[in-house]
Amino acid sequence: MASYLEPIMQTLERSFFLNMAAIFEGGLLLVALFLGWLMGINPIEHLYADAGALGWGVLATVPMLVLFAISFRFPVGSLRTIKKILIDTLGPPLAACHWYDLFLLGILAGVTEEVLFRGFLQIWFEQGGLWTGLICANVIFGLAHFVTPMYALLAGQMGLYFSWIFAWQEPRNLLIPITAHAVYDFIAFWVVAAVYRRQSEHRESTIHEREPDDSSGTDDETSPPDVSSSDN
Repeated sequence: MASYLEPIMQTLERSFFLNMAAIFEGGLLLVALFLGWLMGINPIEHLYADAGALGWGVLATVPMLVLFAISFRFPVGSLRTIKKILIDTLGPPLAACHWYDLFLLGILAGVTEEVLFRGFLQIWFEQGGLWTGLICANVIFGLAHFVTPMYALLAGQMGLYFSWIFAWQEPRNLLIPITAHAVYDFIAFWVVAAVYRRQSEHRESTIHEREPDDSSGTDDETSPPDVSSSDN
């Protein structure tokens, strides 16, 4: 019965996770638009389609992915704790998703978070200067991603990187950090899901190997006694 229910449970877990992610990330976009309206700032003013910006966004992902690969492959200290938390908490729902679900999640996170933190907060704080905008927006970005103190610190540094690639060229284009954020999240989601699946398969195979083979020796135990000869 469990084998029949497993696909159903995975579908339900996938649907619930995707719906919650859409509600949460969509909420960030609404917050950005509302605060922008309140403060007289258009959060998507610097967002426009451009092939060059798209390419720069993809290239900007490379150094982040290199650091992610190193820290995930050789975790030490707090990085080991972060890796375990990510696999234990995000692994099951991400593993239940298809690759295109992870791709859409990456785009959703990239768009909504960058519109809020770069499109609104950074621009708003930059009224006090460029560095004020860079630092203040990403302190909030790090706190918003607080899982452990180290994770919040790393998230804040990554946010600072997104802010830099947003501010480094004129005219600014929010598409650059959106693309970098989306591509990075998609690949990170995929890696976490793959590692979780591999660990789950390893645990299952280990359990099967440890199960005793009850089929051996049953013939000797259940065979009837030899009664072919009897005393007269």
